[in-house]
Amino acid sequence: MQRQSNLFFSLPIVVFGVPAFPLLYKPSYASVSHCDLDASGFSGFMISERAQQIRPFIAMDVFEKAQELEARGEKVIHLEVGEPDFATPEVVKEAAIRALAEGKTRYTSSLGILPLREAIAEHYEQEYGIRTSPDQIVVCSGTSPALLLTFSVLLNPGDRVILSNPGYPCYSNHIEFLGGFCPKPRGSLPRNRGRGESHPDQLPR
Repeated sequence: MQRQSNLFFSLPIVVFGVPAFPLLYKPSYASVSHCDLDASGFSGFMISERAQQIRPFIAMDVFEKAQELEARGEKVIHLEVGEPDFATPEVVKEAAIRALAEGKTRYTSSLGILPLREAIAEHYEQEYGIRTSPDQIVVCSGTSPALLLTFSVLLNPGDRVILSNPGYPCYSNHIEFLGGFCPKPRGSLPRNRGRGESHPDQLPR
């Protein structure tokens, strides 16, 4: 019977001077029966059982293969990732350079810097007629982390979430990782609903 140990080292990953996700490392002398994993080459690292159940994100596998083809000189039209087909606007690049020069590299409010949240609130009022307070806005690094945080707040284990199909596969991964469930439609969709929407009558009871 193997001895279970709770002795781990926390190794923070530092990106541009900002601590990111900590890694839990199992020392070679600590024998932990449920942690002796070798998932994706991360031998010795803790990989939770629920993380191992998450389906691969195929879009990134295709993207990396496309990059290999481009490195060999092949011309590739990218249809795998949701990324603009234009460069970052000059005004955005100039603002980023100016912020770095002014030393704006420290931690901000957990909601995001206030001037940005105020600008977002103003944009929503002008563009959509929606009035909201900057205190109701959270700035994230992208849609996926924003939805992961949202699902973390809203979902309890066993909760069902209806998603469009086809849709972005990461959303179901987030939901299932947090213990939620995405019911699959029964049968095919009627032709007059042809864009993959799930009709309530087709969902499991």
